[in-house]
Amino acid sequence: MPFGLEYKIKPENNKNPLQGVTTLDLVHIQRHILGLAPFNDPYKLIAADANSSKSVSASDLVEIRKLILGLSDHFPKDLPSWVFVTEKDGFSNPQTPYNYNSEISIKNFNGDIDSINFVAVKIGDVNNSAVEQIQDHITNRTNTEHHSRIIIAKVQRSDGEYLILKADEDMDVDGFQLFLRIEGLQEIIQSVHCSGFKEFDYNIQYDEIALVGYQSQPTSLKKGDQIVAIKLNSPLNLHNCTLSAGRNSEIYSHDEPFKVVLSPENDSDKNISVTLLTNPVTEGLNFMISGAAPNIELNYTITNVTGQTMLTGLLEPNAEEAEYLLPLQSVVRPGIYYLQIRQKDKSDTVKFIRIR
Repeated sequence: MPFGLEYKIKPENNKNPLQGVTTLDLVHIQRHILGLAPFNDPYKLIAADANSSKSVSASDLVEIRKLILGLSDHFPKDLPSWVFVTEKDGFSNPQTPYNYNSEISIKNFNGDIDSINFVAVKIGDVNNSAVEQIQDHITNRTNTEHHSRIIIAKVQRSDGEYLILKADEDMDVDGFQLFLRIEGLQEIIQSVHCSGFKEFDYNIQYDEIALVGYQSQPTSLKKGDQIVAIKLNSPLNLHNCTLSAGRNSEIYSHDEPFKVVLSPENDSDKNISVTLLTNPVTEGLNFMISGAAPNIELNYTITNVTGQTMLTGLLEPNAEEAEYLLPLQSVVRPGIYYLQIRQKDKSDTVKFIRIR
């Protein structure tokens, strides 16, 4: 570089927009938007502005979720994967840091550029996991990932066969992202439902399905709780269901990632089964429970589509298979609801509609 000339330095990196971006970032951004845990770091505000609107809103959640689900492979408005902020200039207002300087001019270059520094910000990554991944790669540190097992099972219900993903342990869950490969998926899938998470979406591409669920407050899952139910059009071999290669299937608990391990249900893991005898319903729920242990109380919970609990109570089982009639109180207004039956660490959930 010849001395005495003027130069401009502007770093650029638009590779791998998904690097460091996970459902846990969606959890943090939603908490910021709702005022539950506002960002006090200007670089997090920059990272969260995924649509270049110079603000952080639900629209940013939409763009990041599209990226995770595979609905998009880039950020909108030509926003690069990484932006670089000059370190020396700072921010006039750290709460609105969006008009930052991203280049440095050097007049009359004399060879001394030791004081030139930039802060690299990965768009969409508000918990700096991309930087940690880079540091792990450079230092070759030992991988200390935590793991969480998810049981995958087939369940026959009154309205058809379902592929069920359920928790294998008690856990407070902030969110999850699951990427499954299922042979012939597009031909056999009919619908997808998530239990316990207000924000949920999925995307199917060829033989793979991406599932993302989260909310601002943790969901308390018990062992055996249903997380996702996929209604099937035709029979499925559980051993044809695997985690997608190249994607990180994770559950997030207390702001920590847990790598998912998928396990087909064994005979010893088999659940109780609930079958609705009438649906829609008016005054009460008439249903059959199979696989329950006699003389051990059954807990029931009715929730609405947002996950709000409407009714809870106990049932007394008198046989492994028995019929029950559960009166519905006025709080269960006409609409769509979910009935969960639990006995110790086993449970099943069915959807019903109440009409007038």
